[in-house]
Amino acid sequence: MNLTNVERSWTEIIRANAGAVLFSFALALFSVSYYIGSVNATNVFGISLAVLSLVFELFALAFLLLKLLLQKTSHVKVLVGLLLILICVGSLKSNKAPQIIWLALFCLCAEDVPEYYISRSILVSSVFMLLMVVGLNSVGAIPSVLMSRGSNFVRNSMGFAHPNNFGQLLFIAYSASIFELKGRSGLAGIFCFAIAFFVADSKTSAAGIFVMALYSVISFRSPRSKPYGSLFTFLPLFLAIVSIALPFMWSHGANKCLVQLDNLMTNRIFYSAYYFENYPLTVFGNDLTAIVSLPSATGGYLIQTRVMLDNAYCRLLIQYGLIPFTAFVAFYCVAINKARISAHVTFMGLVLYSLMGFVECGMLYPACNFFMLMALPAFSDKGPCQSRVPSKDVVEMAK
Repeated sequence: MNLTNVERSWTEIIRANAGAVLFSFALALFSVSYYIGSVNATNVFGISLAVLSLVFELFALAFLLLKLLLQKTSHVKVLVGLLLILICVGSLKSNKAPQIIWLALFCLCAEDVPEYYISRSILVSSVFMLLMVVGLNSVGAIPSVLMSRGSNFVRNSMGFAHPNNFGQLLFIAYSASIFELKGRSGLAGIFCFAIAFFVADSKTSAAGIFVMALYSVISFRSPRSKPYGSLFTFLPLFLAIVSIALPFMWSHGANKCLVQLDNLMTNRIFYSAYYFENYPLTVFGNDLTAIVSLPSATGGYLIQTRVMLDNAYCRLLIQYGLIPFTAFVAFYCVAINKARISAHVTFMGLVLYSLMGFVECGMLYPACNFFMLMALPAFSDKGPCQSRVPSKDVVEMAK
């Protein structure tokens, strides 16, 4: 190996590591910006949370653009990136919702980013938000939202806009911690499960934490490929079909079983049917930003609220349109299939979010479902991206 090759190798190593650091900062800042939207306050100590969120997003965007300039991308990936940009621009023009653009941008910039850069960014940002919001709530700077469940139990949001937001962030933080704790995540899982179940009473998050804790301990102790994983490959497609079929059946006459299922799902089928009836399917979705009120499930009064469309598959189809919906479901099926071979915890995270997508929308957003980003290296020939370190030959030649 001559000196020119040594210099080239060091340059590539520095470039890749600098890009990974930029990506991790961008993901952490964007995640904090996203989590701020779930806080039960508009300003804290005179600081506007909306303005603070925008500042974080601008810095995140700047870091991602720098990452794009540093990374080496093949002609095929450039064409794919251009196609994604065109889809996102068309979607944004139609629905005024930028979240799908952030997902595409993070996917484009995730090349050569080791998995632990992603998990640590999410872990730091989610734990930071939990400590800040719960801490400010404990001193009275941010009020709680209290919701009764039954006659004796009161759900506590601990400073978030809804107890489910608190439970969701607990699930995110625990999921990211698994990659640091590895097989020792059981105790942290018990702690997070207890808070999610007994304080927030967020059953979806509590169930997710329980499954992740059990699966992570087993997979780290027995890391061999799981043959049954192929059964989950088309799970997102199946759930998408069911999610669309249920409101369609509701609109054509709900039977007793469907009404009971809707009650169990807290009127999610009713509201999905409402949106399908009032917002026709389009290529790039519908603008839902002007919604200020919705009819109640009983039809007797109006609810002053924004979008109540908690099924991720229905929301993706109605708000973002047919093309983003098709692209996302196809990508998700392939991601599950590839992750089951070499990244077992990522595989389970993808599967859990596809299931939770039936009742909530965190599946669509990288600040929640960071497993989508961790699955991206499996799409390349390199496999899961590890840390960049110089080879012995390079080190020797450099000396």
